[in-house]
Amino acid sequence: YMSINKTYTLSQWEKIKHNFEAMFSHLGKTTIDDNMISFESVPPSVSTGVSASKSGHLLANMPLHNIDAKFCEVYFDSQLHSIRFIGEHLDYTYTIPAEIQKLKDE
Repeated sequence: YMSINKTYTLSQWEKIKHNFEAMFSHLGKTTIDDNMISFESVPPSVSTGVSASKSGHLLANMPLHNIDAKFCEVYFDSQLHSIRFIGEHLDYTYTIPAEIQKLKDE
């Protein structure tokens, strides 16, 4: 079973992939491979997404904002509702919109 409420460095990519998959499964289009993790909502849900690479490149888009930055650590909250990317010039938390989070309960 996955550990929760945990911070991972990029060297722990396999654990990051595992937690990312658990967090976003059944909520939209999820792509996970050796170099990239990506989530994209699907209509009619609100348009949102987040992608991160093994090399520490973050791309996220939510209504009203976009982000493109570098990170070195990834933190998953205990409920797997948010994922936080931390870098030298970055502290960004992506939270799954409530409308999409509800899909897990259906």
